[in-house]
Amino acid sequence: MKTDMQQKFRDVDLDELRVKLDAVRQEPKQRVQLYFDQLDKLFRRGKFKDDEQRGRFLAHLRPEIRKLCMVRTYGNP
Repeated sequence: MKTDMQQKFRDVDLDELRVKLDAVRQEPKQRVQLYFDQLDKLFRRGKFKDDEQRGRFLAHLRPEIRKLCMVRTYGNP
């Protein structure tokens, strides 16, 4: 049980998580929600910022879906 707890709450290796994130790609027939759920688990573990999450999500999204996405960045005046 102790090792289970250590694995669950150990320090997160962000480089290792980024490698795992780069390996996640949307499969040809995979729904966007399932693709996002895979990424979201890793995002939560690494506590990545929204802009990095958005970029990684779009990076491996199927091209025919990615071209339909419009991303805008809003700032405070």
